[in-house]
Amino acid sequence: MMSSTTNTAIQIVVILTFGTWVLTLLSVVTLFSKKLQNIAIEKGFDQDLLLKIRSLVLVVGALGSLYFSEIANFPPCKLCWGQRMFIFPLAAMSVIAIFNKTKTNYWLFIVAPILGSGVSIYHILIERFPSLHGVTSCDASAPCSTPPFEYWGFLTLACMALTIFVATIVLTLTSNKLKINNKLNK
Repeated sequence: MMSSTTNTAIQIVVILTFGTWVLTLLSVVTLFSKKLQNIAIEKGFDQDLLLKIRSLVLVVGALGSLYFSEIANFPPCKLCWGQRMFIFPLAAMSVIAIFNKTKTNYWLFIVAPILGSGVSIYHILIERFPSLHGVTSCDASAPCSTPPFEYWGFLTLACMALTIFVATIVLTLTSNKLKINNKLNK
């Protein structure tokens, strides 16, 4: 049985995940609409703001992951660790780039989340079809096929990690597109 604090944390993360879906959808629409790109630039939604939002998504994802493993005592499985290997460094590099005003490697924020998405998709498949994973390749105390919680019949930590990776890719692409259009409009 989970504590009320853990249940509250799960509900907060579920709401944040839903908000990230909305943000990602809006970013995708903006990515493909020149008119919306111009409106976004006029309203101050420039590259820097989107990169800050990207950092926020990554940092909240990393902190949420740590909360669930270290405070809520949900031991991370091997695939969770694989996803963390991508989220943690991306979060750190994204924040450092904001505070140091340094240019980050654009392709790093595309390629690493694509690789992380692969791990997340595989993890989601293992949760749905445990026989895909095999019996011996997972830790019995933290099986990859058994998520510690599930909302709406599909929303697990692996799905949340996939949300973070997709949002990172889309926000990176959209911020770059706004940067290009901002230069063209000047």
